[in-house]
Amino acid sequence: MDLNVDARCALTDEQIVQVDHWRARQDDELQTVIARAEAKRLASAIIEFRTKLLSDRF
Repeated sequence: MDLNVDARCALTDEQIVQVDHWRARQDDELQTVIARAEAKRLASAIIEFRTKLLSDRF
């Protein structure tokens, strides 16, 4: 399964935003649909937590 993201090292902010914008694809196999949905969920959580952290700092 290849989601076109190299996750062997930390993702950049730009890559996290890119993953957050992913959409389901009609031709994906079940395991790819699940992996894509989980990656999107985690990316959304990272963005939300980072926003909260930055708002708490100031």
